[in-house]
Amino acid sequence: VGMAEVSAQQGLKGKAISFYKSALDIEPNDIAIIAAQGELMASKGALDAAGKNLARLQILCRSKCSESERLSSAIEKAKLKDAVQASAVEIKPTVQQSN
Repeated sequence: VGMAEVSAQQGLKGKAISFYKSALDIEPNDIAIIAAQGELMASKGALDAAGKNLARLQILCRSKCSESERLSSAIEKAKLKDAVQASAVEIKPTVQQSN
């Protein structure tokens, strides 16, 4: 988990996600690790994977817990970021000239 946190701080999100996966192989129901991994997934745009982590958290917590709330917020933030980026793309029409 320590290596995952350091990797995330250094901006190595993919490596951090991998370290969290290794930690979950050892401790599969650790809600803090599931949440942290899900937050990184969401920040990378892997919203389906982050959503699976959220579903897992909701089952493990049996109701809302701070970890599931935090991950849910991260997913919503990532969705909003994606929507803003998509709306910022300017589409320029192209006209083809026939010879």
